Amino acid sequence: MNPFKLQDKNTNFLAEMIAGTTTFITMSYLLVQCPKLLAESGVSEASAYLAVCIAAAAGCLAVGLLANQPFVLAPSLGMTVFFTSTLIVQMKYTYSQALALTLIGSLLYLVLTLTGGEKLIYGAIPMGVRRGVSTGLGIYIALIGFKNAGIITYASGGLWRLVDFSEPSKQLFTSVVMLSGILAAVFLQKTRVPFPNLFGILFSGVVYYILGMRHGYADLTDLSPDLGSVNGSQIASWASECLFKNCTTGLSGLFLGIRFDLKTFLSLFFVIVICALFNAAETSGVVYTTARSAGTLDDGGNFGELQKVSFANALSSIAASCFGAPMVTVTPESGAGTSVGGKTGLTAVTAGIFFLLAALFTPLVNVVPPVVTACALVLLGVSMMAAAKDIDFGESTEAIPAFLAVMTITFTSSIIDGIAIGLIAHIALIAVSLKFQSLKIMELILCALFCIAYFRL
Repeated sequence: MNPFKLQDKNTNFLAEMIAGTTTFITMSYLLVQCPKLLAESGVSEASAYLAVCIAAAAGCLAVGLLANQPFVLAPSLGMTVFFTSTLIVQMKYTYSQALALTLIGSLLYLVLTLTGGEKLIYGAIPMGVRRGVSTGLGIYIALIGFKNAGIITYASGGLWRLVDFSEPSKQLFTSVVMLSGILAAVFLQKTRVPFPNLFGILFSGVVYYILGMRHGYADLTDLSPDLGSVNGSQIASWASECLFKNCTTGLSGLFLGIRFDLKTFLSLFFVIVICALFNAAETSGVVYTTARSAGTLDDGGNFGELQKVSFANALSSIAASCFGAPMVTVTPESGAGTSVGGKTGLTAVTAGIFFLLAALFTPLVNVVPPVVTACALVLLGVSMMAAAKDIDFGESTEAIPAFLAVMTITFTSSIIDGIAIGLIAHIALIAVSLKFQSLKIMELILCALFCIAYFRL
């Protein structure tokens, strides 16, 4: 019995385990940032942490076992920001109501995958926009690495600036940690040592603790976390604040006593559609980028297993809403695993097991500070930037939408915003160029839905 078909994909058990470990370590910062964002919306950070861990574990196991692909599914920063900022802050839904909306949206997404609708959405995204999204994701991922390393800081006036390196400081220390990991990974890659990115992370960790202890920035006690941190009261808190709240106070809050006039119905309908659309579009964009970097796209620039991945994603998003977390999606950090040789679902399953362990042993995540993984994020960003060379900058209908997608993702940290702006710009340029025959019906539908979402039409 060989559910992952390791030999057929020219890989082995150890390589897949290492790829899954690399991906988990690289994206472990999400287990710190996402719960903090969710905690600002009405739940405790401890409950949000458990919800994110369990949702990510379910997503990884689903895509690994059902699709046999090395992608990692988890509530991404983009989906978490959409959940908190758009649904809760802007649209004034409660936490449980937002979970109910994502549940219904995920059910709609499941219908799309079963009927082939996700392929239509994927095919409706112009190639220039896809390449722009890949390039923008590279910059976005590298930007996270720079922020985690403390090299850049958000200054007054809304600008990112380099920190002051003129005298010894923690920022100088973390910069050295990141640079050491990059240099180590590149050296190992040039000398053909296997798994250079993982060893780069490990080298960063060694430098972090050795130099950090000497200068007072790190403590070896961090390496001895209290593994008994998750107790009954925390689990009870998660159960009362998150578990199945989408099906109880969430659905009842949305539909009981509501006055179903046309405006209210259309508003609710479009929010549900947008939830499904955002997940489908972001997933297809990240899958394209990751598969492109791994060299698994076909000659037409498509990924043949998209429907299986989308099916696993839809099921996992349904489960995530039941666990109290935002919709899961294929995370850009999946490229960290594929870059070190991850080819099968065993990579995803390995990452899923680590998410389960992280849920049980909460402080374990703090053993890997974000700065240690910064080197891997920067190297991953570099590999994703390769898509830029395929953009036809001599053709304005491709170059401008691609450029706008890159800039939007870079400045908003939102993959879906980049896809939307690129898509809208592409249609506008096609219109002024009088090349209507190149438009697709689904592209127009997507553009209309994005306009409704952004301009509240």
